Amino acid sequence: MSFAPRAPRRNPRFAVLTLLLGATACDSGQPDFRFSPPFAGVAPTQIAATLHNITVTLAPPGETQGRLPPDADFAPPAWNNALREAFFKSALFNGDSRRQLDVAVGITSLEAPPPSITANATAQARYRITAPNAVAPLFDSMITTTGSSTYDGSKSQKTMRDEAVSRAVQNNIATFMNRLYTTPIGAEPLPTDGK
Repeated sequence: MSFAPRAPRRNPRFAVLTLLLGATACDSGQPDFRFSPPFAGVAPTQIAATLHNITVTLAPPGETQGRLPPDADFAPPAWNNALREAFFKSALFNGDSRRQLDVAVGITSLEAPPPSITANATAQARYRITAPNAVAPLFDSMITTTGSSTYDGSKSQKTMRDEAVSRAVQNNIATFMNRLYTTPIGAEPLPTDGK
């Protein structure tokens, strides 16, 4: 009586990780960031002002709260575009030209550890709203949010990382917008016509 050799038992988790690592080897190029949050509707109230300028930058080393990935330079332009889209769709500013406000965003952390079955990311940024004749920011808040992506049998490791980062930033922008909807940002006196 003879016995055929038994095939080694395969660990499903190991197989998934092998697929992820294999897919990673094929990844290259810039990240595919999609930072625009889902549209939640027009703002319930409006701010009597014109949005003059939006700037999004990586925080200087002294203000960094966590890690920034090597490709973090791709984040500010995508973040800026998503924020502009959110302001436009929400109609938050009513266009009153007598008050012009600037929005400045400093990205202090954008962490995305290497994924396995699930990719998790954290986004942290400081939002400031200023006016030319205000002695202090009208709004100054640090916002930290998370996002995740789960392996579905076809995603590469890079795709999972980019999805997790994108969702973390989407949540960050959405949190900022919601705070503006519910928290007065303070207002300096409006100049009268002709001054």
